[in-house]
Amino acid sequence: MLLPTNTPIKWESEDAKRLSDFLESSTGQRAITLVAGMAPALLDGSDVNKTLVASGKVAGYGESIQNLFNLTVVQPPQPQTRDAHPDLDNEALWDGTEPK
Repeated sequence: MLLPTNTPIKWESEDAKRLSDFLESSTGQRAITLVAGMAPALLDGSDVNKTLVASGKVAGYGESIQNLFNLTVVQPPQPQTRDAHPDLDNEALWDGTEPK
């Protein structure tokens, strides 16, 4: 089951260790080989737009696989939110510069 994207997911060192152990196992090796082999193919032909879209899909797929490996050692970054409406009573937020 996938969680909604706006739900923060807690990722701890134990999760990274378990994922690393799985990817190093024979089942994990077969799984990652199968998943990597499912990458979208680049198109041959004269349609530049289709080739660019396919190229983006391949790059995104490769980045996703790399992110999976990165999770074995790195905690995923927490999304940073920025208040779209600064406090009206705080003059420092309305000096014409970007908030910090």
